[in-house]
Amino acid sequence: MGRDVPVEPRQFHLELVGNVTDGEDEDLFSGIPYNFYDWAEIVPNQGLHNQLTKLQQKLDTIVDSYPNREVIFSDAHQALKDVKKVTKKVGKSELDPDLKHDLLHKLEIKEEQLNEVSLVALD
Repeated sequence: MGRDVPVEPRQFHLELVGNVTDGEDEDLFSGIPYNFYDWAEIVPNQGLHNQLTKLQQKLDTIVDSYPNREVIFSDAHQALKDVKKVTKKVGKSELDPDLKHDLLHKLEIKEEQLNEVSLVALD
């Protein structure tokens, strides 16, 4: 009724037989937006492009402000307001549905992160 397999790390040597990509990608994550600068390059709407760029600049400012919690707290609140504005604009935009869904998800995550940053900076 089967065989006993020891509980220990095991190695398997696998060989890639087929590939669904054309092989030109140098990185596993190439083509996936990393930050809002990358998202700004993807969206065709110039106004949204500018807002995403400014949002990423504010987020970079927050990171650079560490460990000054007072500055982080005020910058995080301003960035949180900006995230909400951008989220509304994306929601009303005529973007590709998949792009819109992904960007809204990224903005939702960023809103949660900024709320957490505000709580930590307040302590």
